[in-house]
Parts: sequence; structure tokens; C-alpha cells
Amino acid sequence: MFESLHSLSDSPIVSGSKAARAQEHSGMLSSLGFIVETERRQIHLKNGCSSLFDYCVRELGYSESQAMRRITAARCIVKFPQAFAPLLANEINLSTLSRVSKILTPENCPAVLSRIRGKSLREVEAVAAEYEPVAAFPRDRIRTIIARVPAAPVSAVGQNHLRNDGKKSSSVDELTAPVGPEKSLAAPLVTEFQLEKRCRVEFTAHDELMVKLDRVRTLAAHRLKANSPFEQLIELMADDFIARHDPAEREKRRDARITNQPTSRSAASTASGSAASTNPRQIPARVRDQVFLRDRQCSYVSPDGRRCGSMRMLQIDHIQPVARGGGASTDNLRLLCACHNRLESERLLGKRGRAS
Repeated sequence: MFESLHSLSDSPIVSGSKAARAQEHSGMLSSLGFIVETERRQIHLKNGCSSLFDYCVRELGYSESQAMRRITAARCIVKFPQAFAPLLANEINLSTLSRVSKILTPENCPAVLSRIRGKSLREVEAVAAEYEPVAAFPRDRIRTIIARVPAAPVSAVGQNHLRNDGKKSSSVDELTAPVGPEKSLAAPLVTEFQLEKRCRVEFTAHDELMVKLDRVRTLAAHRLKANSPFEQLIELMADDFIARHDPAEREKRRDARITNQPTSRSAASTASGSAASTNPRQIPARVRDQVFLRDRQCSYVSPDGRRCGSMRMLQIDHIQPVARGGGASTDNLRLLCACHNRLESERLLGKRGRAS
């Protein structure tokens, strides 16, 4: 069939393409009318199909997506006849009309149809989103996936690998022997595969966050490859945050400073001790980090011996409250999660009291 077009010049190809497109468009509009009438007469049920969708797929031969778009568009036109004119004029298409069908009302129909004329599906998605705010943003999702990825290629010499025709062989001659008319000029490199575990993370981000991520990508352009994936960008930010705020990293920097300045060792320890004894409510950074490194998680233990162990919203708690003379030494400090910190505060000082 296609060979018959080879002898035509460019002009007939262009005109023929437009004629075929017009015929295709006319046929699509006719199909919508037949779908409407089929549903009105319940012909699909009389033909033993469970639904109009089932009829369009089984009897008319549409794919599932084609059937759904046509059914949705046809029902939309029945409900909002003014949608037919822009569809007839090719100002909107089945995909865009199907997308806005859920948000159309008698009040907004003229405005919505005017806004989506000549727009791409992505642009129509943005318009539709204004009229159908979700009740809640989708929940964050983390899903473990294991993919088969190629390992480093190795030489075929001395290895028991697959030949070019898919059969195993350990012979270098067989591996390098050509299969078919093509000749192999060199021993091939055979790629081995390995299983790699990853996590697929999905979350909803606001526009301000995307602007910040773009800014970070720009600032880190000398450290990231062009068009680097979000994984590398987030890992870069995580490494930077941990280096700045992780108690273990801060302790390493303090030790390095003390090593470089030996005379300040005693002064640093003295300052730490004096700060803890002078104002127990102001816990020195070094003491705070030591408590974090020691406990690492909520240290609350229930009466039956069960430890909380939470690592979220950790707070420094005075075992003996400052109001009762407790100090800021490491022996009187512990890590508690926010909930257990409030619980201990109420236990020791009552609901109106606040433990520091």
C-alpha cells in the first residue's frame, strides 16, 4: 500500500495527508453520534455486552483508551451541546474534551471551553486543576524496587558466556566467530548483569520548593553533571546538611580544632563545664552533641521495661528539672521524643508545669 505513494511528488502528499486527516476527523465525529445513539437505545446491552465500554472494545475494536475517550466525549457533548462546535472546528480534541468533562458545569462551561481552545493536553491539565482542587494531596510513597542492571563489561576470553546467537560457549574462537554475513573484527566484551536495590520515592512539592531545587542545581552545577537526576541532587543536599548539623561531624571538627591548638584544650573543657554549671538552661553545644551521640534515640522506658526508641523530634530533657535544682551535665541530660518529653513534664510538674 505505502509503496504506491513513492512515485508522488511532495504536493500530492501534503494535500492527501490533509484530506485523510479531514476524513479521519469526520469519521471520529460520526462515531461519537453512533455511540450516543447506541447508549440511548441500549444496543450494547442487547448485544450481550456488560457496558458501553465493553461494547466499544469488543464489538467496535477500539483500544481501552480510545473507547474511554470517545465515550467520555460523547456523554459530555450530550450534557453540554456547546462543546460540539469547538470539537467540529478542531479547536479542541477528544483528549482535551475528555479531560475537562468532569469539571464542566452550566455556569463555567463557556469560560472553560474558551480557555482550552488550541491548548495542549498539559496546558488543559493546568486549567482543569484550578476547577478541581483535591481534598488532600497524595500521600508520600516509598516503594522498594530491584532492577537487573548491567555490571562492568568483561573480556570474553576464558569466560563461559553467551554467543551472539544466544548459545553458551567457552571457546574464544566460537565467541569471536561471526554469526550471519557480518564479520567480527575483535573479541567482544561481554556484559554481566547484577541485581540492584533502589527505592522509588514519590511526593508532592509546592512551587517554592521546585524553585529552590532549581537554585541548588544551579549553584552546584560544578559538582553535578548536566541534567543529573533528582537522586544526585538530594544526596548532595543531604551530605551537606549532615556535615553541618550531625553531632558526630561537629564533634570531629571540635577535636580537629583542639588538635591544631593544643593550648586551647583545657580552656575548651573549662568553658564547657562552667557553662553547664552557671546556667543549666543553656546547654553548651558540645554537651548537647555528647548527649545525642550517647543516646541516639528516645531513652524513655515504660514501667514494663519497653524503650520508646523513636528517632523523630528528639529533644534534650533534664532528668532532674531545673526548677528542682537539676543541672546541665551529661549525667542529668537525656534524649526524649517530644511526646515523652511532655509526658515526663506533666508527671513531674503537673499539666501546668513545664520541665526544661
